Amino acid sequence: RRESISPRVPVKENPGVWLGTVIATLAKIGRDKLTLLTSPTLSNFGSWAEQLIAESLGKEGKGVVPIVGEPLLAPQHYGEDRLFIDLRFDGDRSDKSDSQVDDLRAAGNPFIQLNLSDRYDIGGEFYLWEYATAIAGALMEVNPFDQPNVELSKGKTVEILKTYTGPSKMVPLEASFSIRDLLNQAYPGDYLAILIYVEQTSEIDEALTALRQRVMIQSHIATTVGYGPRFLHSTGQLHKGGPPTGLFLQITSEFQEDLNIPDAEYTFGALANAQSCGDIQTLEYLGRRTAKIHISGDVAKGIGKLLVQ
Repeated sequence: RRESISPRVPVKENPGVWLGTVIATLAKIGRDKLTLLTSPTLSNFGSWAEQLIAESLGKEGKGVVPIVGEPLLAPQHYGEDRLFIDLRFDGDRSDKSDSQVDDLRAAGNPFIQLNLSDRYDIGGEFYLWEYATAIAGALMEVNPFDQPNVELSKGKTVEILKTYTGPSKMVPLEASFSIRDLLNQAYPGDYLAILIYVEQTSEIDEALTALRQRVMIQSHIATTVGYGPRFLHSTGQLHKGGPPTGLFLQITSEFQEDLNIPDAEYTFGALANAQSCGDIQTLEYLGRRTAKIHISGDVAKGIGKLLVQ
């Protein structure tokens, strides 16, 4: 794969140049929601690609929004802002998924299909996407190798921690507005970013997938999920430096167990709360549309009640 993408390969024959050009060109005409579909065996590739694309291209008011792990629905639930990339491992997709993909193709959505015949092909796929992202950055006139907006949240977090120090002091979390109020502000081409500061479990993953489906059906916009604070250095750059098309729903809950940080005057829970507060304050400072929900008790059940008719 590396030899086929080498700068020595003519542009018209270089798959890295071709993929990056398609991504950048479609983003410029509004199809900036790069929706990655993966075979089950390749599902974890999506998390890596999400970070690569969001952090590299989301700056200076521009960007490509990677959509990973979103439920696959009928064509009428999608806007005209999608580029679908179907990454397949041979023999690893159900007939139902194939039928849904065919329906999305027939509806006129741009589709790229990439096939892997062997598990070892994934190494070449990493190189392909890195090369394509660099090409897309050049065409979009952004530097894919920096993250200028990540420091904004860090600064806010430090300010908050200076106020809440001591072994028993916890940064308070509050709710503001509702998810319906937030979605009422959505326009075609927007996306909802769910920013959740809880421990990841399979039950919460399932509840979030169901919530994303309800949002797609009711509002016809793309959806993403980021577990905090880890997303701050990946999609967090896109949220703050990318196009102002995001609606940001922050979900928090209490910590079941908390630990002191060695040589620090605050706990891990206080740090995580400060990071969530610093992030939402930064988004609000930048004029982003936000809402905060605090769930006490069973988080999966609490998410399951959102947007239920």
